[in-house]
Amino acid sequence: MVSVSAEAWPQSCVPWSDGENILTLRIHYHASSREDLDVRASIWAWRDSEDEGKEFSFEQSHASGFLYEAIISSRDTHINFLLKTPDFTHTSPDYRVKLRQDVPVTDVWLVEGDETLYYSPRAARTSPNYTAPDADPHAFDMVRNAQSFDETYAFDGWLGVRTGAGQNSDHNAHTTAHFRLWAPTAQDVDLLLFESAEDGAPLERIVPMRREGEMGSKGVWEASAQIRKNQAYAYSLQHTDGARVRTVDPYAHACTADGMRGVVVADASPASTALSSAPWRLENPNRAVICELHVRDFTISHTSGVPRALRGTYLGACERGTVNSFGDATGLDYVVQQGFTHVQLMPVARRVHHHLSASTVQYNWGYDPLHYMVPESVYATDPSDPLAPRRELKHLIAQFHEAGLGVVLDVVFNHTFSSAAHPFQLTVPDYFYRLDLVTGEPFDGSGCGNEVASERAMVRRYIVDTVLYWAREYGVDGFRFDLMGLLDVETMRQVRARLDEIDPRILVYGEGWDMGTALAPAQRAMKANAGLVPRVGFFNDDVRDAVKGGEVFGELKRGFVSGAPTEGVLAKCVLGSDELSEYSTPSQVVNYIDAHDNYTLRDLLTAVDGSDGPEKRELANALNLVMQGVCFMHLGQEFGRTKVVGSGEDAQKRAMNSYNAPDSVNRINWDLVSENEHSVDLVRQLIQMKTAGEFFSFESFEDIRAHVYVWSALDGTGILGFDVTNTRRDTTYRIVATTVDVPEENVLKDMPDARVIFTNNSWDAQKNESIPPCSLVIFEETHKNSF
Repeated sequence: MVSVSAEAWPQSCVPWSDGENILTLRIHYHASSREDLDVRASIWAWRDSEDEGKEFSFEQSHASGFLYEAIISSRDTHINFLLKTPDFTHTSPDYRVKLRQDVPVTDVWLVEGDETLYYSPRAARTSPNYTAPDADPHAFDMVRNAQSFDETYAFDGWLGVRTGAGQNSDHNAHTTAHFRLWAPTAQDVDLLLFESAEDGAPLERIVPMRREGEMGSKGVWEASAQIRKNQAYAYSLQHTDGARVRTVDPYAHACTADGMRGVVVADASPASTALSSAPWRLENPNRAVICELHVRDFTISHTSGVPRALRGTYLGACERGTVNSFGDATGLDYVVQQGFTHVQLMPVARRVHHHLSASTVQYNWGYDPLHYMVPESVYATDPSDPLAPRRELKHLIAQFHEAGLGVVLDVVFNHTFSSAAHPFQLTVPDYFYRLDLVTGEPFDGSGCGNEVASERAMVRRYIVDTVLYWAREYGVDGFRFDLMGLLDVETMRQVRARLDEIDPRILVYGEGWDMGTALAPAQRAMKANAGLVPRVGFFNDDVRDAVKGGEVFGELKRGFVSGAPTEGVLAKCVLGSDELSEYSTPSQVVNYIDAHDNYTLRDLLTAVDGSDGPEKRELANALNLVMQGVCFMHLGQEFGRTKVVGSGEDAQKRAMNSYNAPDSVNRINWDLVSENEHSVDLVRQLIQMKTAGEFFSFESFEDIRAHVYVWSALDGTGILGFDVTNTRRDTTYRIVATTVDVPEENVLKDMPDARVIFTNNSWDAQKNESIPPCSLVIFEETHKNSF
């Protein structure tokens, strides 16, 4: 949204309503002459909120006399309009336009004699009725004939910036840098070099770029220039419509504080020997227990014990020796103490910044990507220093590695913050996004306004290049793909294959939801197609919903721990979930019951049951950890993390989607660790069992079937019972999860020598007491005569 007063608009364009949050629709109309326009077309527009409409006229906007514009502004989310003659004797079809939220102006195009409403000027220029000199039936080929476009222009050489051999721009005052930009539809490209890396620094010089030879035939522009240390740069491109735009290099590895210019840095990959050994990486991914956290939330609270200057930063996240108000470990020490194998960082690539004030960036989870290869600056101790985010994120990762933890990055390739203002669009208009083949309207399976077209050769290449860069330059140990179901199968196969060349132990998993319609179902990297992308994991919403329920389209749904009859589904989850989806191996199954979005585990169970006790949380957490496959946890689900939104009378309100809520909602209250010590200790015990033994980490479905036996899973009984025997067959675990009273003798008739090795509740079997409700108990029996 953009705040504009009515006085900011020409008198002919005064919006319906004065005030804030005014968005604008700009209608471009191609007509053969002004006379024809006066006779045939004016605009009648109306809003959803009112019955009355309003008339608008076109103004000439192009010297050739072919193009006219009309501007309509409104606080509504949609504008309806039609074209008409002055007396309404002839009208066009009704058009309804959803106003963009990513940029202040929504542009659409109409062509005289063509009733199609176009959302791309390149699509409009292909209309047979378009008669201006820039008419071109191939102007939209990057979308309509994408395969042919890729065959012509796909390029496999390096892109971005490289400094001279043996030179390091971090340490030398001057060096030679070589620049390459892939922009096959551009008519002219200049390299812009600035006097410093400060925001708004003056332009120092312009270096024309060349498009020559074989690389030029592939659409690559190149230039070489002498640069200084931390040289800021950008590109200026002229497109076929005559417009000249300025953009940041999509391959930039650092940027100015405002994100508007790239900064040349010399990358220095970690020592290959250190990464090749990487003892924190797992040979068996089924032993992984991943802890999801947000860098700022992790330490921004005073209860973290982190020094004030480091709270909410990369350096604060790796501070050691921190304790809460009760003297218990917090931060990195807590994560290590719990026994997690990996930490998943919510997005740390540079996002678009929304400012609350000149010096304050609004909180955000980071799912509105701007620069994919640049670390986010708001977590650096000095956000104005372009190199600080790089240094400090690398330090965080190194410290996590030293502590024995793998680091997984949450990457967001399914959409960008804008399909109008992102460097993708400014560099090669329309190519990087899925658009309607006729109108150019963006597809929006992401719910964020656009979808990235991962199936196109240079988009796929960019995604692969980006993950390889993070793996090589930063030593990242895994990638979680946001809305992975919007990406295509072949891209995910290539991601997996190229990362295998570095280290097959690097984790790859993502959200396999089926959300889009632009790709054919068989092409989508969604959970239903898990068999098509081996060794790529998928979040298992079957186990999530069966264990704790959830919020589905505004309706709360109960799970097993709240009395829902889901024992049958849970039995299939215990056996690896391959009966629920076409998984190839258990390592493709990422079991979870809580993540950053929707209610926290505690808040959901409170909303569903109206009670706030720990018993159901403990049962849910325990079930999550005894499933076969990878285990994923949202930091705090084990100690009752809650996100309180209201205060006073609204103190019981909890946030479902706190992506832009303040610290008061999102911060971790580390004192809850001490207040829920019993729950925390239970999870620690189960993590130890998951990571140290084989009982909950078999590597094939054949092994699971051979060693796991479900003996009680009748829906509605409130009892889930199963046995797990190790490969040596000298030990059996009997697991009983129950929401009702269960006499111990009923579950141990054939295991008289079994002993309890884990329980979240206690009882006295000698007094004929039953296993109490909301319990998960693990009995162990050793077979003395085993072979």
